[in-house]
Amino acid sequence: MRAADSFDSAVDFLDERLRTVLLGVDSRVKESAYEIRLRAARPVVIVTRVGSLFVYKSGRTGSVYSPGALAATPAELQASFSRMCGYSVHSNSAAAASGFISLAHGHRAGVCGTAVVAENGTVKSFRDISSVNLRIAHEVPGSSDEIYPSVFSHGIVSAIIAGPPLSGKTTLLRDLARRLSGVSGGRYYRVAIVDERGEIAASSGGCPQCDVGFSDVLTGYPKDVGILTALRTLSPQIIICDEIGNLSETKRILEGMNSGVNFLVSVHVGKDEDLRSRPAAAELLASGVFSKLVMLGERPGETAGIYDLKEHFYANDRSRPDGVGAAARGRICGAYAEPAREPA
Repeated sequence: MRAADSFDSAVDFLDERLRTVLLGVDSRVKESAYEIRLRAARPVVIVTRVGSLFVYKSGRTGSVYSPGALAATPAELQASFSRMCGYSVHSNSAAAASGFISLAHGHRAGVCGTAVVAENGTVKSFRDISSVNLRIAHEVPGSSDEIYPSVFSHGIVSAIIAGPPLSGKTTLLRDLARRLSGVSGGRYYRVAIVDERGEIAASSGGCPQCDVGFSDVLTGYPKDVGILTALRTLSPQIIICDEIGNLSETKRILEGMNSGVNFLVSVHVGKDEDLRSRPAAAELLASGVFSKLVMLGERPGETAGIYDLKEHFYANDRSRPDGVGAAARGRICGAYAEPAREPA
């Protein structure tokens, strides 16, 4: 799907007036857009590669706010939320309470409002929607062209892809799944995707809407459960997971790797130092079983560095019984990064 078409398919989830105006913005804005942010009684903002843009009723956009900018009413936010839920808000209440709704074609909406809290202190639902952040899915065939040879030239290995928000982690995982499972990769590996939020494959009715090659896709499974299911039923050679964020997921990944399965995972970090400070990311690095680390830059599609963990991060550090000492956990081998290239 072209970037402009992806923008239009995301906008289709909004209420009629908002949808009509946004469909009329310039195609160059559509192609550059990553998010559409809507706040009750506040201007609509399109987040693009070059910055944030306000939208006007004619479809014109501008980087400086002026009166007359398109604003979403509370009623329009509620109507858009209902449309995103397929007009069945109750069936989506659990997902919404967690803060996001997975949409068709790989889009995702972050939603917030006034929490309705259960007696045990958990958020069971919310009301009075105040903000919707519509994340636009981007399918970019060939986005892994730089990384694939550096990471998988000698066969499949376990690798971590790390980067800040909107750096293209999910887009990269999707294209790597396509190549690893046999589409233009040269070999046919058995690839399983644990797609908890439906963002990698965007499956609908069991069929991936995005091109993930010949991968097996487990949609909606919590990652730790999905990994175990894939290991038991699919005999994968490599399992792909997006946004590893807690230690239960990390534990399941390491158990799977002990079974001889490789993993390709992404972690959300703002800068290199976060790899040491975030428990899940630190545990993955400290395990000593990942071969490659790909650090993405702040701009979408930018590769900041590709690191050979086996050669430089773990080498000559054997103070722990598992072969990974405290010094290894405390350094990211920036001095050994392969040269990063500017995106095409």
